[in-house]
Amino acid sequence: MIGSTDRDSSANEAFTVWDIYSGDYLFQIETGNIIDLTWSPNGEWIATMESNVGIKLWDSANGNLIKQFPIKGSDIDWSPDSKYLAIATPDLIVVDVISGEYAFEFEYYVRIGDVVWSPDGSFILGALRTGESDIAEGGFLIWDFQNKQLLRKISFRGSSLLPIWSPNGDLLTAYDKKMIWDVNTGVDVFRNDSLFGVKTWSPDGSILAIAFGDRLTFWGISTGE
Repeated sequence: MIGSTDRDSSANEAFTVWDIYSGDYLFQIETGNIIDLTWSPNGEWIATMESNVGIKLWDSANGNLIKQFPIKGSDIDWSPDSKYLAIATPDLIVVDVISGEYAFEFEYYVRIGDVVWSPDGSFILGALRTGESDIAEGGFLIWDFQNKQLLRKISFRGSSLLPIWSPNGDLLTAYDKKMIWDVNTGVDVFRNDSLFGVKTWSPDGSILAIAFGDRLTFWGISTGE
């Protein structure tokens, strides 16, 4: 199944789910202004972040509203076990989706714009958002979720968009950065102009595909080229 949003003429948004194999329309829900939309890894729930009310949790089988969290922010991401939602508020909040209680909360003096769980669920990355400034302090904050501690900060200037972990969780990069960082040391291990663009890792993490404009580049991690 696949979900999407559509805006109607009255400025409301509709949340629509299709079966991608049959092409059948399954259900549509009229809701508020959706900022973010993400499916739980176990396939049972869909979470939406809405600008006026916060987070809503939907049953992916029938579109019923399960619960609502009055937490407003810019980005949400499921933990790999589907038990928690990480939310950029602009601080970091992690909510237990069953109990509704805060499992973790961290305040920082620079706004957190994006949040991403590590592939094994041990860590959470928060990408700092510095507005239009390219010289303001930016970077990645990495938290140890089990110990509820800030593990590391990877510093650079300016904001970062769409950070992604490598499949094994050892490397990090982002859409608007020309670097790849080692998570364990915080050091950039690759730096090249061709690394700028929308990125996705191969399943084994050996190749990084980068798309920018009409260019598609494949970067070998072991060879660095």
